[in-house]
Amino acid sequence: IGLILALIIGVSYAYIMYTTRQKEINVVETDCIHVEMEELTNAINLVNAYPVLDEVGERNKPFRFKLTNTCGVGVNYNLNLEVMESEKRVASKNIAVKVDELEKTILTNNPTTEVTYEEEDYIGVEAYTIHQGELKPGESITHELRLWLDANAGNDSQNGKFYSKVIIESFQNQIGIIKMSDYIISLSDTNSTVKKYTHTSTSQTGTNALEDYRYSGAAVNNYICFKEGECSESELYRIIGVIPTQSSASGIYENRVKVIKATPYEGTKYLQSTSAGKGYSWNETINNVWYSSTIHNVLNTEYYQSLADIQNLIDPTKWYLGAPSYKSQNDYSAEDIFIQERSNSTGYNGGSLYGIDYIGLMYPSDYGYSVSSETVDDIYHKPIGSNGGEYKRNSWLYVLNDTRHEWLISPEKDISPSIGNAAAWLIGKMGNILSTPVNANSFYVRPTFNLKASLEYKSGVGTKENPYRINK
Repeated sequence: IGLILALIIGVSYAYIMYTTRQKEINVVETDCIHVEMEELTNAINLVNAYPVLDEVGERNKPFRFKLTNTCGVGVNYNLNLEVMESEKRVASKNIAVKVDELEKTILTNNPTTEVTYEEEDYIGVEAYTIHQGELKPGESITHELRLWLDANAGNDSQNGKFYSKVIIESFQNQIGIIKMSDYIISLSDTNSTVKKYTHTSTSQTGTNALEDYRYSGAAVNNYICFKEGECSESELYRIIGVIPTQSSASGIYENRVKVIKATPYEGTKYLQSTSAGKGYSWNETINNVWYSSTIHNVLNTEYYQSLADIQNLIDPTKWYLGAPSYKSQNDYSAEDIFIQERSNSTGYNGGSLYGIDYIGLMYPSDYGYSVSSETVDDIYHKPIGSNGGEYKRNSWLYVLNDTRHEWLISPEKDISPSIGNAAAWLIGKMGNILSTPVNANSFYVRPTFNLKASLEYKSGVGTKENPYRINK
């Protein structure tokens, strides 16, 4: 159990007065709970107070404070008011209490709780729980507290003093024991970088109008670590979002967390070195069929085998291989290319429209939805091919630093006269999407996969220092 010491309220003067002393921010932290409190206004300070009717007391200026659950588990909390020992202490039965827009209560009509405060300045003698609530991981809430001398207070309150502290008592609840996918979805209510997108049906998804939740913006906290202890940068992954995914060709859609390696993969098989660094050809031959490509082979053999225990967290899932055409590469919005990826258009060299695999690459649309914008509608219609500068500035998925391109999973439908052979899609070093011959050069590769739908959220807030972790 953690405690936040918040508000000191004092009473003196000829009839009754409230004074206060308080630090700006009060923090409680244990191994799994970290709730932060921030005062938004000055504390209650009523001079020469006297008994008043409720309609008068409710108009008093409140003390406003914000609670933030900065830990990775959900918490229940009790908002307690602890009464401090003082000379000529006003009886608690004379104090009216109002939290937010809830009904006013007499302090002693609230449940009693354990006294916790005992310091040099004050000693607690009574404690009451005046409100209870819950906070999801990362959630904040603002409360208003009003205190006044109740209209029915007796003469024994004259020339008295009343000192109290607000105490926030927090403890873990079952909100923290949820599936990882549900946890990410829940963030969309409070985290502006987690956005919901609703897609129209496509040739391959049929009548299913899919909804997903994606991280969008230049700086987002979406790091995840799959090992015990500290993760090095090369061991970190990042969450693209929660994407409805099938585990088989005709399987039901399940919400799965889709992740991508935070840094480019550099194995040994087919790895090439150029002046711009190490990378891979999409394919060693002039053929843009995914299942016969170099990249597919590297990802689902060498890379997958390197994952060790992480293999147990991944289910094979359906990857769409619909082929967008280069003819519209400057005009495609994220939604346009999302539909093309799930269309019935194969790549120039044919091949399957989908496949079941453990490992793939991100789609062009994954990149398209990763850019921040004023509205979701803007992202639906913002061309990816002709807004490279904006994507460089506002997409967390852009990691190229003007050095080289990054391969995507989608083949190209047509052969461009200027290209002259089969091509695949990529993120250009200038931030736009485009297509280029599959064997033209070696570019970055960042493996991508879908976690099992049943995996539970354990801890973390998504930063590099405190990445998300799951129950294995």
